[in-house]
Amino acid sequence: MSELKETKVLAETVPDPYFRNLKQFYRIDGNIFKRRGAWFALFCRGTAYGSSEVFLGTYRGSSIRNKDGNRLLSLIPTYEGRRVPFAVQAEAAELTLLTKHGNIRFTYASATQLIAEGDAGMGLRLEKIMEQHEVVKPRKNGSWEAAFRWSCSIIFTPLNGSALDFGDYWDWEKLSSFEARGITKPGPDGKFTLVFEEFTHAGWVRDSYPTYNEAKADMQRDWEDF
Repeated sequence: MSELKETKVLAETVPDPYFRNLKQFYRIDGNIFKRRGAWFALFCRGTAYGSSEVFLGTYRGSSIRNKDGNRLLSLIPTYEGRRVPFAVQAEAAELTLLTKHGNIRFTYASATQLIAEGDAGMGLRLEKIMEQHEVVKPRKNGSWEAAFRWSCSIIFTPLNGSALDFGDYWDWEKLSSFEARGITKPGPDGKFTLVFEEFTHAGWVRDSYPTYNEAKADMQRDWEDF
């Protein structure tokens, strides 16, 4: 009997490495995470560890012309550069990708600004087969811009000493950046912070951005006001 009690206590105190029975603020599987008024969002397919998929998408009407529909970029968590499986947890003001190595969190600073933050060693890959005339190009201060032909433009800006690299590749035969692959690089503390800002046309890099915690607090207030 004592062995059974010890086993039960151990099961209650040791975290589940597969993140089963996660508490969800709302059902995120097949739904989206976004802020009120936002036209771009995180789309989730599945929440279970190892079978989840998350991508950045748009509700701009002209996206129906895209072969991938409203999908803009696939978002893939990595640890020390390697792709890793993950589970998804939704809160009112935060979406978290949980892995065995650390987590990646997302929140909105405004209806047009999404911020991602990763634990030490964690990274994020951004992938898309670009259509004709779609391009990823470098901007000032280490930022990048992805121009999606039928819907919007996204400016990616790394913060806190972290970086982002898309490779600045152009395929003259495809007339696009074609296989666009971005990868974050950690700052001095081993972490990354990345701002996604949506524009209806060509975007621009701002002189300053809110911190992740400031953005989350603002989104939480917006939810509570609602």
